[in-house]
Amino acid sequence: MIKNTFIKVISILIIIILVNVAVHEFCGYMGCNHWSVIFGHNIICNYCIDYIKAIKDYQFMLYGTIISTITFEVNKVMESIKS
Repeated sequence: MIKNTFIKVISILIIIILVNVAVHEFCGYMGCNHWSVIFGHNIICNYCIDYIKAIKDYQFMLYGTIISTITFEVNKVMESIKS
């Protein structure tokens, strides 16, 4: 059970990281890494900024899921050892 859950979460995390790297590369290719894009003159750069923030938030949620799952499973193992 834990193995399947852990594999699913890790595979989703790897996919999200790869998409994140691809978006960063695309945004860099479009010139969105310059400080002047904060003024909102380029709609592609606005989308890049929004997407990068959303994907970062999703990654943090996945990290929390991984930590919570591991903690829960370790607690179950400890309880079974005590019994």
